[in-house]
Amino acid sequence: PGDINKELMNRVSSNPLKLLLPQNINRYVKALWKKKSAGQPVTFTDIFGMLIGETLIPG
Repeated sequence: PGDINKELMNRVSSNPLKLLLPQNINRYVKALWKKKSAGQPVTFTDIFGMLIGETLIPG
């Protein structure tokens, strides 16, 4: 648990503005558009979840 907490702290404390780089925004929009095209609703929760996911599991 201690190692996991340390790793999470390192990931969360990194620069959050990198999540808003144009290439990342483009990837988010494509994923959300694909979801919408499949007939699924897209909400703020989807956007927030993508940002959290990218913070915890980059790439």
